[in-house]
Amino acid sequence: MAVAYFNNVKKTLSVPLAPPQLCKSPSSLDPAKLRHSPSESKTITLIKPSEICKSICYAKSDADKTPTLADRKMQLNMANHEKPLQQTTEAQTEQWDALWRQKTTPWDRAAPNSALIDALNERSDILGSSIQSGETRRRTALIPGCGRGYDVLLFASHGYDAYGLDISQTAVEACRELDAEQGNDDTRYPLKATTAGRGLREFLVADFFNDDLSSHTNGSGFDIIYDFTFLCAIPPELRPQWAKRMSELLAPNGSLICLEFPLAKPPKAGGPPHSLSSELYLQLFKQPGREVGYAEDGYVAPDERSLDRSSGLVRVAHWSQEGTQDLGTETQMMSIWQHAQSV
Repeated sequence: MAVAYFNNVKKTLSVPLAPPQLCKSPSSLDPAKLRHSPSESKTITLIKPSEICKSICYAKSDADKTPTLADRKMQLNMANHEKPLQQTTEAQTEQWDALWRQKTTPWDRAAPNSALIDALNERSDILGSSIQSGETRRRTALIPGCGRGYDVLLFASHGYDAYGLDISQTAVEACRELDAEQGNDDTRYPLKATTAGRGLREFLVADFFNDDLSSHTNGSGFDIIYDFTFLCAIPPELRPQWAKRMSELLAPNGSLICLEFPLAKPPKAGGPPHSLSSELYLQLFKQPGREVGYAEDGYVAPDERSLDRSSGLVRVAHWSQEGTQDLGTETQMMSIWQHAQSV
C-alpha cells in the first residue's frame, strides 16, 4: 500500500492507502496543498477511515460502483475506527497497522493478480528466467506495497528470490503467516522453475522511498520490480520521486512491470485510486525525478522533454489486459520498462 491522496469537497487531504511507500518527510509535500503550515501543529485532522473504505470499495472499476454486502460490512468495521488519521508518518503507520490488526483490509483479493500471472507465463522473451544462462545466482524481484504477499509467492514459484515491502509490522506478519501456509502449495502456486526450484520469499518492514535495500541484491539492484495500485495511490506530488526511486532500484538489465490502473477514470474524480494514463508513465520515465505538468482537465500536459539516457527508462512492451478479478471489467494496459542504457 502507499500514501493515498483524497480530494474532499471541503478540504484537501493526505492519508495513507498503502503504507509501504510512505515518505518519511511530510514536509516534502506542498504545504499549500495540504493546507498545513510547518509552523502549525505537526498533526492535522484528515479523512475518517470509514470514508477510506468507501473509496476503496467504489474504486474496483468504473463499471461496477455498487458495493457488495462484504464491502458494506467493511465500511461498518471501519466506522468503528473514527479516530482521525494524522499527517505524521508515525501516526499514519499506526492507523494502518490497526486496520491490519482488526483484519479490515478491503484491498485484499486473496490471490495473485491474474494479469501478472499472464505476464510471467507469456513474456519470458522480455523478462528472461529466474536463472539466466551462464549464471548461478537467482534473479531478484521486488514488490513494493505487497499487501498480504500473494504476488511475492507467485514470483518465488517462478524461481525468483522475491521481496515484499510493507510499512506495517502487522501486514508483514500476515505475509509470513500466508507464506507458511501457502508458500509451497503446488496447487495455488505451481512450480514453474523446475530446475531452480522455488526462490526465497522475504517480507520486509521498510520505507520504499528512503530505506536502503541494496543489501538484498548485493548492490546490483532488483532484476524485476512489479508495480500495481502503487502509483495510483500516492499523492501526485510524489510521482516524480516514485519514478526516480524505481530507476534507482532497478538493476542495469532489469525490467519494471507496471499494471496501469485506472485509465478510464477522470482525473478530477479524485482518489485513490488516482486516474493515470499511459502518457503519464512515458513522461515520468523520460527524466525520473523531474516534475510533470498537468492541463486544466487534470490530464498530463504535452511535454517534449528528451530522454535522459543515464537514468531514464524506456517502454519495451505495452499491451491491453482485459478486466481481471481485481479490476472489474475495465480494460487496462500492461507495460514493461527497462533502462535506456540497456536497450
